[in-house]
Amino acid sequence: GERRPRVRPDDPLTRVAAVMTDAGCDAVPVVSGRGLVGMITARDVVSAVAGRTPHFKKGGDVVTGMFHLEPVIPARS
Repeated sequence: GERRPRVRPDDPLTRVAAVMTDAGCDAVPVVSGRGLVGMITARDVVSAVAGRTPHFKKGGDVVTGMFHLEPVIPARS
């Protein structure tokens, strides 16, 4: 069968963007050994590049390959 695009929780921003670009999609599921743990959208990627993620509330230089993105749909407890 056809493989569906997905990323892992520890994938760098560059990989997330590459998966989205190659698949032509605006969101990808985040999958770990436990299964689906969230979704990352194109807006999340743009926000991270702009330094507007919760981890980067203060100004400063931003290195795009050094992000840890939080999924937008958290896993249920």
